[in-house]
Amino acid sequence: MPEFEEKSPSSKLNDLRSEQSYLLHPEHFYSVDEALPFLGVKRTSCYCLIKAGQIIARKIGGATRILGRDILDFQQALPVIAPSKSSR
Repeated sequence: MPEFEEKSPSSKLNDLRSEQSYLLHPEHFYSVDEALPFLGVKRTSCYCLIKAGQIIARKIGGATRILGRDILDFQQALPVIAPSKSSR
């Protein structure tokens, strides 16, 4: 019988990121690692955004959690880039 390897947490996270088919639930708390695919930033950048007050995070026990609606608020606050006029 084939042996099955236990996936590492980073491997599981990469699988989750690659799926991108799950939905963001506004009332759900996400860990920083779970929020990264929605935010489009790396872990260190996420903590910098939290420290700068651009993303609201909460401590639950010792864990940092981000509410889904706060992720949505962050996404909505991002600037929109106007299309540039190409010189043809």
